[in-house]
Amino acid sequence: MSEKKVNNFKDFRLLEEPCVEVYKQFSDTVPGDKKLYVDSNDVRGWWIYKNAGTQDKKVIALYNLCKKAKTDLFIDVGANYGEFSIMVVNLVERVMCFEPNPNVFPYLQKSFAHLDNVTLFRKALGTENKKCEFTFNRHYSGGGSTITERPLKWKHKGDGNNIQFQKEEYYDTIKVHMVDIVDFLQKQTFESLFIKLDCEGLDWEIVKRLEGYLTDISIGFGKSKKWRIMFERDSKIHTRHEIVNPELFPDSEIYKFCQKTNSTVIEPAFSVDDVIVGN
Repeated sequence: MSEKKVNNFKDFRLLEEPCVEVYKQFSDTVPGDKKLYVDSNDVRGWWIYKNAGTQDKKVIALYNLCKKAKTDLFIDVGANYGEFSIMVVNLVERVMCFEPNPNVFPYLQKSFAHLDNVTLFRKALGTENKKCEFTFNRHYSGGGSTITERPLKWKHKGDGNNIQFQKEEYYDTIKVHMVDIVDFLQKQTFESLFIKLDCEGLDWEIVKRLEGYLTDISIGFGKSKKWRIMFERDSKIHTRHEIVNPELFPDSEIYKFCQKTNSTVIEPAFSVDDVIVGN
């Protein structure tokens, strides 16, 4: 582990094993080791290192929900370096991370190797079982996608160093295994489930794929199971008003989903661009 703390991207790229303790501001609330290894050639790795975490509002909302209601199984889809999983690993019984990016996965392994309740998959978790193309930028681990030829350009985040990597030559497309999420869940044993999705445009397709399955475990025969899903709002499908007050928009996709699965949008919402639904 690198002990040297650097303050710019140029020096960061010279580190052999950058490692950072994330979300130290929550140490009084969230116990346990929260150290993550990141790639020194990755702009997103640099952001995590520099800011000691990039998802503070989301991860504390996740932690509080998992603490409030017992969670047997947490599934992190699009885990990246594991910023979400590291927050709940000592709170839930089992964690399963899916991350198809071959550059990120070794760091995910290094960060979680000492934890017996974590299982890592270098695969995509999606809507069917198949081999598919995964396009990603070698110097920016966010934005990799199985459904677009070119992930969208990322925001500056106050750091202009990333501009140099937004060029054709830094993108690769590889073949990866996609696992059908319903098939996968049917092989798991749990009474309570939390799924976090960050799949760059595939989130709502995965949620819709789960609709029948979640209906069955919520209101089907036998003992009902508790579940929650955190996903990113697709502005082409859901307006912000529909997410905040779905009952006012009975023709909206989110309202129809909640009705079919006997679920609700969980409040308080931490962002109208992110959604948490559950029963």
